[in-house]
Amino acid sequence: RAGFRPMAARIARRFSSVYAGLQRRNLIHSATSPELERILDTPTSFYCGFDPTANSLHAGSLLALITMARLRAAGHTPIAVVGGATGRIGDPTGRKTEREVLSEEVVQGNLAGIRENIERVLGHACPTGAAPAVQVVNNMDWHSALSLVDFMRDVGRHVRLQHMLSRESVSARMQSEHGLSFAEFSYQLFQAYDFLHLHDKMGCTLQVGGSDQWGNITAGCELVRKVRSKEVFGLTIPLLTTSTGEKMGKSAGNALWLDPARTSAFVFYQAFINMSDDDAVRLLPLLTMLPSDVIDDLIARHRAAPHQREAQRALAAEVTGLVHGPAGVAQAERTTAVLFGGDVLTDADASVLTQALRGAQGGAMARETLGTATIVDMAVCAGAATSRSDARTLLKGGGLYLNGKRLSGDRPVAAADALGGAVSVLRRGRRNCHVVWWE
Repeated sequence: RAGFRPMAARIARRFSSVYAGLQRRNLIHSATSPELERILDTPTSFYCGFDPTANSLHAGSLLALITMARLRAAGHTPIAVVGGATGRIGDPTGRKTEREVLSEEVVQGNLAGIRENIERVLGHACPTGAAPAVQVVNNMDWHSALSLVDFMRDVGRHVRLQHMLSRESVSARMQSEHGLSFAEFSYQLFQAYDFLHLHDKMGCTLQVGGSDQWGNITAGCELVRKVRSKEVFGLTIPLLTTSTGEKMGKSAGNALWLDPARTSAFVFYQAFINMSDDDAVRLLPLLTMLPSDVIDDLIARHRAAPHQREAQRALAAEVTGLVHGPAGVAQAERTTAVLFGGDVLTDADASVLTQALRGAQGGAMARETLGTATIVDMAVCAGAATSRSDARTLLKGGGLYLNGKRLSGDRPVAAADALGGAVSVLRRGRRNCHVVWWE
């Protein structure tokens, strides 16, 4: 496989056009002007915003971070805006109800977590010595300096109500049973002002965001044009989805967090190595820093021998490396070898597994039920079976493994089945691992 290596050590050549390079990798959804292709051939500053709705970004943010890394590698200066102000208001885009108001303590913790995520991923993708430094700023720093009257005078009078009302995120909510608060309605004004401020103070000429942010991005471009008589640009990227159209990152309640304390390197790695052939081939150019000729060669070899899953293994190693670094990839591969290598797990594996399986799908059971709870109980609790009937069917067919050993029928769970007294690993079939934590 093509092991994870920092991008700066691997990019042998640049596209004649930065824009064309992004297009080739399907990283461009829309752009505000055809002039952007010319603009990107000269170093400039650009920004992407991240609101602090949680204390970690998730896999859905990877496309934005990858795009930032590619622009950075081409000599452009990245500005990451963490939304200390906008996060308190809440973007209505894609939401049916208003976001929960977070306490100041929670917001500050979320801001710190997201800042760390951004710096770590961009650092793995493109070391500082090989590209412009990443600048992380908090939009509360400038919004808090404005009074409401000043904001309405400097921003509100330049925005036309009919344009705000016509945006899909606004009109959809206004027609819903929950309606739209004035705070959410004003969100696009705050994001637009971010662009104006960054243009004035940091020379920023481009905003990057997901395709669902088109309305907010164009509002910023329009505000700068009206207030400063300058053209700035917007670039949207696709939303990260599976081949079935399902959003990646928080699907099925099992979010792939970028914080290692919430999702371990092994769990992250497994999410990508278990991708379908179609998804792995589609995501290689989107989510990795591998050169295009390397990707083309990988895909050709994969299609010639799909059973070897070369595309999945390369994708898992590259994306895990971006988030967890080379050490994380090594840990994930070691754990994969332990779990799927065919050996029976023992207490000696418990400490490795306890660390590696953090964030894995599964459930918790009371330690005092050891000896009375059954394998069927455990399979249902861990999500390895959808029902007790499903668990019995799996056991009858020999499709369920406990700590690497095939099970032939139901029985009570013994104390020895809890490795180190703490964890049991159920495997359904060849690749699907589920964990029971004994508490």
